[in-house]
Amino acid sequence: MIIPLHGSELNKVISFENKKFYVIPAPKNEQTIYKRLSKIMSIDYDKCKAMFEHTKRSRSRDFFKHNLLLIRLENQTSHVKLNAITIAIRAIYLIQQLYWALNTTENTSFSLKKLLLDGLEENHHVLIMSNDEWRCGHGYTNKGVPKCKVDLQFF
Repeated sequence: MIIPLHGSELNKVISFENKKFYVIPAPKNEQTIYKRLSKIMSIDYDKCKAMFEHTKRSRSRDFFKHNLLLIRLENQTSHVKLNAITIAIRAIYLIQQLYWALNTTENTSFSLKKLLLDGLEENHHVLIMSNDEWRCGHGYTNKGVPKCKVDLQFF
């Protein structure tokens, strides 16, 4: 599952929990993120690119302009699809809680930057990927996926 972390700050890929979680910076070139995600997920690049382009066209044109949280889930397809948004929202809230509990200093320029509008479209979807195309899809919320205005370097 891929979750956009709108408003977050990050400059390098971070993985933890035995590579079940990845936090991936948004590159200047979307093809770079497509290749990186394809490699991390071990899914054919052309399959990934087709689903990523579909997501941009039909869901959110700015999806891949954000830093991304990739969570590897192994569960029934129906469970993942039904709970994708709940998992995404809880993950973002957990990141925010960890940030405020563990981060001892906040970058001053980031503090000011997060107050500004970034001009990117609000996101209402998360992306569900799989080697099996029939398992791929999107989770949706009409309220929007919460923004994650934290500096992820604390990880």
